[in-house]
Amino acid sequence: MGSRNTDQRSRQQQLQLRNDDGHTPLMAAAAAGHAQVVDAMLLAGADMHSSVLQGRVTVGHLAARGGHVHVLAVLATHGFDLRSDTLDMTTLLHEAAQHGQVAAVHWLLQAGLNPAARNAEQKSSLDLARAEEHHAVVQVLRNAAAAAAAAAAAAPGGSGASSEASTPTAATAAAIAAHGGVQQQQQQQQQQGGRLAEHLVVYPEDERYKFYPALDKRLNM
Repeated sequence: MGSRNTDQRSRQQQLQLRNDDGHTPLMAAAAAGHAQVVDAMLLAGADMHSSVLQGRVTVGHLAARGGHVHVLAVLATHGFDLRSDTLDMTTLLHEAAQHGQVAAVHWLLQAGLNPAARNAEQKSSLDLARAEEHHAVVQVLRNAAAAAAAAAAAAPGGSGASSEASTPTAATAAAIAAHGGVQQQQQQQQQQGGRLAEHLVVYPEDERYKFYPALDKRLNM
């Protein structure tokens, strides 16, 4: 019993380690797009609400920056608030747009994020995409703005978009199902993730931490 408690404490300590970039194992997995590892770490108790760079980057922002839609879906199923922003009011949509991640921008719009939201510098997602010359993202965001305007005009009294549009819960579920069938695979992933979580280890490489399940070591990966 005591040994098991020690193992659990050791695992929690490993999950709280940070590499040279200040990233936890969960952040590193999210940034690299390893959705299954993210799921395993969350099941093992990893903190998905921690941040780096003085509150300017969250695990969701790292996933959005890399365009990792499946990671965003896993985070959402574990209760991560996709509307989270940073101290400088950067949303996940800002992050995806600035880095030209078309699929992530589509997904986040479907999940109900507001394309008109502005950061501390009063920049919208469209402003950031335009500045970086991400033309495909610019077009997606323009289409979203046009659709929002049309919906507002069609709403009773022209009073604006419906409250459903500002509440991403239902849209998030639909978006998750639309991208890779994550909802349909959730039970299987949780079972497998639970097994991975039992063997989660951390080991260094090239003076930075890389994070894998222990079974990778047995497979010589």
